Amino acid sequence: MRVWVVSDGRPANENQCLGLAEALGIVPEVVRLGARQGWHRLLDPVRPAAGFGLNGPPWPDLLIAAGRQSVYPALAVKRASGHRTRLVQIFRPGVNPRRFDLIVTPRHDGLKAPNVFATAGALNLVTPARLAAAAAEWEPVLGRLPRPRAAVLIGGSSKSVAVP
Repeated sequence: MRVWVVSDGRPANENQCLGLAEALGIVPEVVRLGARQGWHRLLDPVRPAAGFGLNGPPWPDLLIAAGRQSVYPALAVKRASGHRTRLVQIFRPGVNPRRFDLIVTPRHDGLKAPNVFATAGALNLVTPARLAAAAAEWEPVLGRLPRPRAAVLIGGSSKSVAVP
């Protein structure tokens, strides 16, 4: 099965797509979109897939995308594939939900439709194995601290902040 993660390059969006793919046991091809700004975005609803830098065929069997910047590129791939590509959109898409095969969105978004799967929070790449590896890595530094201990996950780098 050919799977694309279509990313706007924002780590939070891309990591949610990768987290879903990993949970499904899928190794996707990551396709990053170029920036579109201003009046150029007015054409997005009718732009062909190639206009977003998404080249095929072959088109993916499954496309996972997150965030509103990815909505029209995903829909363009679905059109180009003759509606054979299945679309999974993470977050409220801002267009009719029926245009997607599945929408995965946090429950607090309040989106209700037959194809909506509501989650308690954001999808991510945090797994028990990764937590155990991080605990082992930090044990030499934190091992002397009293127990019990708590950890807070704060996210990562963004356009305006670099997290080492």
